[in-house]
Amino acid sequence: MPSPVLPALFCLGLLVGSTSAHAYLDPGTGSLLLQGLLAAIASVSYALKLHWQRVKAYLSGQPALEDQDRMEESAE
Repeated sequence: MPSPVLPALFCLGLLVGSTSAHAYLDPGTGSLLLQGLLAAIASVSYALKLHWQRVKAYLSGQPALEDQDRMEESAE
């Protein structure tokens, strides 16, 4: 499997060595970027909503509620 370092360096070289393009970005481009940003925010917030108990337990250092239930069942 080839190393991804060489293509990454090539792309970095293209970005650093390029001159200004004097390109035109129409309003549709800004709308597309805004839509992508809003979709990313919505996706992250939905994922946090689904897994909030686990995230909260992980940040507090305590086991999640599902894990506590499993531990109690296995102890019985």
